[in-house]
Amino acid sequence: WARQDFEKIVFKEDKTINEKLDIVRRSNYDVLLENWFPVFNKSQFLILDGELLVTEPAKALRDVETFLEIPHFFEKDQFYFDDDKGFMCITIPAPHCLPKSKGRAHPLVPDRLLDILYDYYRPHVRNLFQTMGINFTWPRYY
Repeated sequence: WARQDFEKIVFKEDKTINEKLDIVRRSNYDVLLENWFPVFNKSQFLILDGELLVTEPAKALRDVETFLEIPHFFEKDQFYFDDDKGFMCITIPAPHCLPKSKGRAHPLVPDRLLDILYDYYRPHVRNLFQTMGINFTWPRYY
């Protein structure tokens, strides 16, 4: 999305967030998880920090393996940073990167609108962290 498209789609004319949008509601993970708690125990959920998947994919995947109680397979040396793509790729079974549709640049959003987004999502993120007993290093949410 271009920045203007993002602004027109996510923000109403008064610059408040359009909470009816699916892309907005899908990011309220605390609310989404509440629907599953009557069926599944909290211990059956693994919440991953997406940044860790981008910066340290081997660690993130080892966390998944540990959670699933399966033998560890992924090692740090199985990943490399691809300068052309601008993100991590995997070496096994052969060197491979995600397709062009992944790892794309995000629209540049003015700070004033980012502040509105952070303010909107902050209580949801805090609730998710508290409910699940996790704490990612997301300073803008504190």
